[in-house]
Formats: sequence, structure tokens, C-alpha cells
Amino acid sequence: MVQEGPIVFTRRASGLVREVGIFSAIAVGLAHTIGGGINNYMVQMPYTAPGSNVPIAFVLGAVVVIFTAVAYSMLGVAMPRTGGDYIYISRAINPILGFITSWGFWLTELLSIGIVAYIDIPFFGTAFRIYGSASGSESALSISTTLSENEAVIVSLALLLCMFSAIVLILGSRIYTLIINLAVFAGVIGSVAMVGYFLIRTGQPYNELWNSVYGAGSYEKIRNNPDAVAAWSGVTHNMGATLQARIVAVWAYIGFTAAAYIGGEVKNP
Repeated sequence: MVQEGPIVFTRRASGLVREVGIFSAIAVGLAHTIGGGINNYMVQMPYTAPGSNVPIAFVLGAVVVIFTAVAYSMLGVAMPRTGGDYIYISRAINPILGFITSWGFWLTELLSIGIVAYIDIPFFGTAFRIYGSASGSESALSISTTLSENEAVIVSLALLLCMFSAIVLILGSRIYTLIINLAVFAGVIGSVAMVGYFLIRTGQPYNELWNSVYGAGSYEKIRNNPDAVAAWSGVTHNMGATLQARIVAVWAYIGFTAAAYIGGEVKNP
């Protein structure tokens, strides 16, 4: 008599419609990863960890993360169900442990999403400041100051951004993935345009480029500030600072697991 194996799932089908394509699944992972760690904290690395080599810090961070990414990929293919950590841990180890870890992840996600929404708003302020400086628009500069320095406005807009995201999620995976796809596509186009512009302007001295945006003499004023000179004089790349910056790099990679949480909705996992 053939014995039945242990029951992993009580039903062969989850009941969810598999309408998320491969591009959308990749976009979900990219959108969850490319955020505060890369756009905000990476830029601050030379300041928070003087002497750090940012590219090497990200390479070292990738070495740590890649093994987890491979494990998630294999688990996602083996158990293509919506739920991520809860599914994998509850089926492979213990249901209670899966419940506890998934709740812990949910709470940290709430915190991280709120933080990212909060640091997103000043980016709009930066955009208005660059536009205002280049065009001479006083109203744009005023909006920039409000979005960058007014704490009440920043918090209020961050809350609105979180509520908008919640509404999008409530509307279902089709609307959600459509918006994610458009956002990622726009981000890719913007990034390519930015890199292309930098390559075109590479031959021009950095101080001239800075002054053309922020005003004549602004680069020299910052560079010759006595506090800045005393703080940064003689700083060179060193491994200690690079390892310190690696912590931020690892955090920047977090989010690559996002697609695993919609495994039951991916067409061909």
C-alpha cells in the first residue's frame, strides 16, 4: 500500500487569479528595492562614513544578500503561493514560527514604508529647487523650501502618499501592477536620461556645473567653509569606513523578496 506524503497545502489551488506577468513580478521587486537605501542613504554614505568606497560597499553588500535571494527564488518556485515568509517557514519548519516571523516582517514593512514616504517628499523639494534655480522662478524656490523644511507639510504629504498606496492595493493586483510597471518604466527612462546627460557633461569642471545650477560662487563658498575644510581634509578611502557603509548597502538591497509575497498571483512562477 502506497503511503501518502505529508500534506503541505490542503488545496491544490489558492483561489487567487494568476494575472501577474514576468515583467510585473520583476517590477514589484525593483520598485520595492530601489528606494530610500539607494536614492537617499547611498548619497549620504561619504558623509556618514567618511573614507568609504561606495561601489565596493555595494559589492560587499551584494555578496551577503545574494545567498538569501537565491534561497527565496528556489522557495518561490517550489511553493508558488502568496504569503512569502509565512508559507516557507510554516510549511518547512513550524506554523507558529511562520506566523510570528510574518507578523514581524509586516510590522517592519509598516515602519520602512513610512520612512521611505517621509524621505520621498524632500526629493520633490529638490526638483523644485533645481527648476527654480535654473529658471529663476521664485515660486518654485518657495515651494522647494516648503517641501524640504516644513515638517508639518512633509509629514502630511507622506501620510497622503501612504494612503494613496493603500487605496491602490485595495483596488487589486491588476491596478497595482499597472501603476508599478508605469513607475518603474518612468524611473528607468529618467535614470538613462540622467546618466546620458552626465556622460555628455563629463568634460566640464564640476565646480562650473554646480555653480550653473546653484548660483555663481556657491561651490567655492561651500568648499572653502572652515568647518568643511577641517572636517574633510586628508580623508582617504579605507576598508573600515567601507564596511560601515556596507550596512546601508545591505539595507538598500532589502525588498528583493517582494515578488515572493504574490507568488500565488504570478502566471508562470
